[in-house]
Amino acid sequence: MSTFSNQSRHLWSPVSMYLFASEIRVPIFTHLSAIMGKSLIPRILDNKTLMDVFEMRLALEVGMADFIFARKTNRDIRELEEIVEIEPDHSDDILFDVDHEIRFHGKLYRMTGNDFQEDFQNLLLPAFQHVYNIGLLEIKGKRKKYTSHKELVALLRKGTPDKFREGMRRHLENHFVRILAKHQNHSESR
Repeated sequence: MSTFSNQSRHLWSPVSMYLFASEIRVPIFTHLSAIMGKSLIPRILDNKTLMDVFEMRLALEVGMADFIFARKTNRDIRELEEIVEIEPDHSDDILFDVDHEIRFHGKLYRMTGNDFQEDFQNLLLPAFQHVYNIGLLEIKGKRKKYTSHKELVALLRKGTPDKFREGMRRHLENHFVRILAKHQNHSESR
């Protein structure tokens, strides 16, 4: 085998790839966050891609229950209780309050202990706000009762990963209803 092949194989081993990815992750997310945060989203992502990203966020949030439960601390629960204390009791008329979402869901992402997930959430929050601002979620579906942030904290304190996952799904239910209604309307028009 040539020297070049040996060097290439060593250079791109799984360990070296991981180390390389770890080194570039922060600068990439920093630059992407700066771009996304400067309202350049419409020029970078089309509406279909924005909705795909929004759907990915929903899947992540429903799926991260086990990691949150495995790593939660009493301090984490207290911090979440402080966050929800300043939120309104009923937010049925609010589709997406970015300040509440950043504080609450950002804390949940930190609780997973997964730096990539946390960076991903920070990167995408402006995209979620943009989806809301331009009306991509305005399709009227049958609204359902959802689980509040306060109820999610109670599930974290005394529930199980499965109960929390169910609660998170109900928390995001109205987003699912809007997206799936839009998809159904689009399919029927074909």
